[in-house]
Amino acid sequence: MRGNILFFLLMLIFNLNFGQSKFESFIKYLNSLPYNQKDIVVDSFFAASSQKGIPLVEENTVYFLYLGQSDKVFVTGDFNEWDKNNTLMAKVPGTDLQYLKRKLSPDSCIQYMIKDNEGVWQKDIYNPNYQVKNNGIKISVLEMPGYISSEKMNYFNESTKRKIDTSNNKSKSTGIQNNKL
Repeated sequence: MRGNILFFLLMLIFNLNFGQSKFESFIKYLNSLPYNQKDIVVDSFFAASSQKGIPLVEENTVYFLYLGQSDKVFVTGDFNEWDKNNTLMAKVPGTDLQYLKRKLSPDSCIQYMIKDNEGVWQKDIYNPNYQVKNNGIKISVLEMPGYISSEKMNYFNESTKRKIDTSNNKSKSTGIQNNKL
């Protein structure tokens, strides 16, 4: 019952059902809670966010999220020219939640990967959209709200188990060409 009340309050406070995560407000709220209440709030937030879509997008800001017991989690991709340095996610004290905030062009489409304690770069397990490269590696795909397709790109949506055809394979913000399948 208590969890349901917290979940309902989170939905009202952060207006997740209308597509506005207000993630920084959530982090501030989360940091104000006693340690024994943080896990249930994070779990509720993550469940709601997963239905809405991860990574979280607020206008031209993206929040890459990770929930797990890894000490250090890194993100790299088109948004930083695949630089594996300075991409460490921030860990929220007293929780298993980590995040990385990045500003992106509102019309961009990026590819990215995540590395946790296992030490292997992999697709974002929370983002169902990915592209399979010629070498079989799966890379996560994020389309910003203003992204308009103009050429063909193929990627998959894991939750629907279907191939998605869009019409662009070049990121407008970085100019990086994505490989076609």
